[in-house]
Amino acid sequence: MDSKHYEQLYPHLLPFANKIARDSHEANDLIQEAWLRSMKHSYIFELELPKQRAWFFKTMKRMLIDERRKHSREQNEWAVDDGHSAGELFSDYSKVEVSLMMTALPEDLYDLVYKTYWLGMSSLEIGRLQGVPASTIRSKIKKALVLLQKSM
Repeated sequence: MDSKHYEQLYPHLLPFANKIARDSHEANDLIQEAWLRSMKHSYIFELELPKQRAWFFKTMKRMLIDERRKHSREQNEWAVDDGHSAGELFSDYSKVEVSLMMTALPEDLYDLVYKTYWLGMSSLEIGRLQGVPASTIRSKIKKALVLLQKSM
């Protein structure tokens, strides 16, 4: 786990990370995160170099897939019935105008939209706070966005 291992592996990891990532920053983030994970599994550095590389490649690929799935879920969470996202719905309005429109919502829906849109909380986080399933939160947010869309 010392710099010798890093210097030995980095020339192999960088091309792979660049190949699967969108840009060099994301590639470097993948390498860094995989390296941090490898520190939790010290047995990796006892393996032969090809097996070490394979572990890192598999780990980086899985991390990237997880991150893309998470991003996709977050985007879909804001989708309204007609396929538009909340960001698209609100794009023609300032935050002040959207805030004013949100005041027409029932208090519980206002709270959910505020926590999701302004605070960036996930439906899972809000659900945990309120003691309800994340799917219930998502359906209520979707209902609120439909109401907002009608008021626009």
